[in-house]
Amino acid sequence: MPEAPRPGWSPDLRLLLGGEAEGPLRALIEAADGELLSFPPRPVNHQPDRRVGATSTVVQYGAQVRWGGGAVGRSPRKRW
Repeated sequence: MPEAPRPGWSPDLRLLLGGEAEGPLRALIEAADGELLSFPPRPVNHQPDRRVGATSTVVQYGAQVRWGGGAVGRSPRKRW
């Protein structure tokens, strides 16, 4: 599950790695008839740009899901 935000984290990191990440992920999985069991972040690419205040952040999750038929597995590789 997500970790507690660290001091100095930008808003995008707090959203994608903190507790707020669960809501959108859970909604997407449930819309596909699944149940989100866990979602540890895998690669995190965070590139702050201090000059103009813009950042680029990409997070992938290794979500473990129980699908409608009861099978448990990783989420399919989708870009959401």
